[in-house]
Amino acid sequence: MKSEEMSGREYEQFVAQELRRLGYKKIELTKASGDYGVDIVCEKKGERWAVQCKYYSSNVGVAAVQQAAAGKAMYGCERAMVVTNSRFTSQARELAEQNGVELMEELAPGGSVLKVIFAVLCITYITAACAVVLSEAMSGGNAARAAAIAAAPAAAIAAAGVWARRRRGNNKR
Repeated sequence: MKSEEMSGREYEQFVAQELRRLGYKKIELTKASGDYGVDIVCEKKGERWAVQCKYYSSNVGVAAVQQAAAGKAMYGCERAMVVTNSRFTSQARELAEQNGVELMEELAPGGSVLKVIFAVLCITYITAACAVVLSEAMSGGNAARAAAIAAAPAAAIAAAGVWARRRRGNNKR
């Protein structure tokens, strides 16, 4: 099931930009239809990659992995990858592992920046909480207050996970 935020072709262009940022070279988008399950062909460290892109509002299943694995040979590639803004089913993960297909999930415009900002905020908060806990422990202060401060980062991370799932339209996890 496709997401409504951008077209499949726009997502392929976004993925191509991200691959370039990650050090992939000679990035080419294949034709829009009849592409044998490969949306992008690129190179990294002397290896040609066949990349299948899936911009979905639900989890990506085995068909995408099958397409990438089969399309790899059609484009003379050594490696295959499936990229999605969503997540992969457990069956897709298993099939990918058995066929040497790399999986990249939750790659969406703005998603990377938000994850980095969230990680920095978590690290900052955890560091501050640890300093307070250490200070309380060393001064013989309130143990209950120290424990509450120490538990707060876990609660914040759990809340952020719920927010991210709602943002993706997937409340099942």
